[in-house]
Amino acid sequence: MNEAKLNPFRLSDVFAIETICALSGEGGIPRIADTLVGLMVEQGMLDLRMRNQIVQAVVQRDRLGPTAIGEGLAFPHLRSDLVPRIMGAVGIIDPACNLNSLDGKPTRCVFLTLSPISMRREHGAMLEKLFSLMHDCALNLM
Repeated sequence: MNEAKLNPFRLSDVFAIETICALSGEGGIPRIADTLVGLMVEQGMLDLRMRNQIVQAVVQRDRLGPTAIGEGLAFPHLRSDLVPRIMGAVGIIDPACNLNSLDGKPTRCVFLTLSPISMRREHGAMLEKLFSLMHDCALNLM
């Protein structure tokens, strides 16, 4: 099967340079999600009227199971009809903070990804690509 059909997105299509920022880890996922969703609103990627609903849905999704997978990385994500296309924002946390990661170590980098419910396959492929790339980068830094 053609990989382009399975994974049609480049990470630069999902994460605009304007949606990458420095964050404080204070306030945990609720504050981080609010900041990152706010960046997407500021860039015209999301409707301001949907901001609070999207933030609340990201926080609820994170409560189902921690999205801080370890190695300093967290991948909160959401599929929702409030989202028009696959998009994301990145937060670099300094100093690293406790987001209840699977390995118990502080989280330094958060990749928030959002997509429409109808793009389940594409969302999964994008997350897989992102996990793989970030895992490889984390291993190379050790």
